[in-house]
Amino acid sequence: MVDFFEHIDEYIKDQLSPEDKQAFEAEMTVNPTLRSAVDNYDLLKEISMGFLETEVREILNQTNDAPKKPNNYRWIWVTTIIVLLIAFAYYLISSNGKKESVQYADLYIDPAWPIDRSESTDTLSDAIKIALNGNTSSAVMMIKKTSLPNDEKNIWIAEIFAKSGQADSTLLYLPPTSDDNMKRDRINYLKVISLYSLGKKEDVKKLIDALPENTDGRYKNIYLRIN
Repeated sequence: MVDFFEHIDEYIKDQLSPEDKQAFEAEMTVNPTLRSAVDNYDLLKEISMGFLETEVREILNQTNDAPKKPNNYRWIWVTTIIVLLIAFAYYLISSNGKKESVQYADLYIDPAWPIDRSESTDTLSDAIKIALNGNTSSAVMMIKKTSLPNDEKNIWIAEIFAKSGQADSTLLYLPPTSDDNMKRDRINYLKVISLYSLGKKEDVKKLIDALPENTDGRYKNIYLRIN
C-alpha cells in the first residue's frame, strides 16, 4: 500500500485485506490528516444518501396528477453536494501534498534488552543499563570488552546506536544477516529504519522488496507505512 490516501474508498467499503486494513488503521492513529479525510468521506456519503432519497421521492411524486409545487429543496441539496465535493477534493489534494514523512521515533521498536534484574555483575547487562540511561559511548566501550562473539557484540552495539537514533553508526555495526530468523528479521528491520532516517528511500525500497516471505509480521506492518 504505497499511498494510504489512494485507498480510502477501499477502506470505507471494507475491501482491504486484513493486513492492509491493519496497516491503514495504524496509519490513521498517527496521521490526523488521513483520519480527517476518512471522517469527511463518511459525511459526504451520508449527504449523498440523503440526496438519493430526495430523488426517489421526486420520482414517486411524479405519479401524482396534482400540480407540483416548485421543488426548491432539491436545488439546495445539489448546491450543498457540489460545494462539499469541491471542498473535499481541495482538502485532500492540499493535505496529501503537505503530509509529513513518518518519523524515526514512530518506527522504532525496542528489542528484548538483556537486562538482568538481579544483582548480577554481568557486563552486557550493565552496559545495556548504562546505554538506556543515555550514556551510549560508555556502553559501547563496555560491550567491546566482553568475551561475546564479535557478531553478537556488533548486534548489541548496533542496537544501542539504533536506540539513540544514530543511523550511520547502526549501519556500521550491523552484520549482513543471521541464520537465526528472529535475528535476521531484526537486522533487516534496523537496516530499513536506519536507511529511511537517512533519506535513502531507493535503498529502503530495494531492501523491503528483497525481504523473505516469512518476515515477522510486526516489521511487515512498519514496512507498509514507509514503502
